[in-house]
Amino acid sequence: MKKFFQILSLLLLLSLAVACDPETKPTPTPTPTPTPPPTPPTPAASITFSIPSGSPVSLGTDGNASVEIPAAGGTVTAPFSATVAWSASSNNSWCTVSPASGSAGSVQLSLTIAQNTTYDDRNATVTISAGSASRRIAVKQLSAAGMQVSPASLEVPHTGGEYEITVQHNVDFTITVDESAKGWVSVKGTKALTTDKVGITVSPNDGVTAREGTLTFKSNAGEATVKIVQAFDSGNEPIIDGGEIK
Repeated sequence: MKKFFQILSLLLLLSLAVACDPETKPTPTPTPTPTPPPTPPTPAASITFSIPSGSPVSLGTDGNASVEIPAAGGTVTAPFSATVAWSASSNNSWCTVSPASGSAGSVQLSLTIAQNTTYDDRNATVTISAGSASRRIAVKQLSAAGMQVSPASLEVPHTGGEYEITVQHNVDFTITVDESAKGWVSVKGTKALTTDKVGITVSPNDGVTAREGTLTFKSNAGEATVKIVQAFDSGNEPIIDGGEIK
């Protein structure tokens, strides 16, 4: 029994020694890992035009836009907002956009259209893309005003006849017969075709000399002339005998 108490005392002393040891430190409590904040949801991709009153750009019921530009060209602005990063491009080199891309937010998109020197209207499409969303701007540019007349001159026999003059135009025009030809050249009018055919009638030349006249075609795009030269009947040429005309 005495031995048992001795062993118990020894164990108690060892426990006290360990507890008093300055090198012995308590196990620290681990710091908990902070929970990251939740990631905000990605906004749905959308593009919305905000066309001001009085702008040449028109907004359609389908959310797309359109604009008509004169032949001289120019720059128009199509404001819009996008909920995500966006880009814009044109399918024709004569119509350019600026800026061509950007981040989400409000945008002042400029469309610059070069001069149209052709006699035909032309079209381009500007496409704006933002994620899965897209919008279009249909650009129509009017043709240059113009008129071409052919042939530039007519050589008519003394017997006269009916002839056609071709007029290619995209403007209204008028025709004037000059004073010297009003007695023998008349305009019959036009035939409404893709290119107009202007009919004229030239009366026979019973004189003894050739004669000339001019048709003048006038429009707000300028004017063109057709010169008419009519021969005379050589059978009517006077015979000079001994200084006398027979």
